[in-house]
Amino acid sequence: MCEQIQLSKTKNGQIYCCNKCDGKICLMYKNIVQGLVLNDFYKLKNVIDTVDIEGFFLKYQGEQRLSIRTSFADLFFAFEVNELYELRELMMCADLKIKLYESIKNNIN
Repeated sequence: MCEQIQLSKTKNGQIYCCNKCDGKICLMYKNIVQGLVLNDFYKLKNVIDTVDIEGFFLKYQGEQRLSIRTSFADLFFAFEVNELYELRELMMCADLKIKLYESIKNNIN
């Protein structure tokens, strides 16, 4: 049975990890459910954090959503601006909690 530890929660999403699943992270946001190893979490966080929102809408005028490419060639996520900001917040809070848990773990050992 999984031991879920909630890392972050917003109105539309949550991120948690499981101590018994090699620390895998689960990102749940609206209709997206994505299991990630820690390295992949940080890769996705970097992509989300570095999206140039203004530049995207200048380049793709008339678009309502930002398209973000995933590591799979034909799989994209599409977010409205407010959704992207919420996802950034969700991932930032999870990142801080991950680092806090790592720091506590390292100080105990």
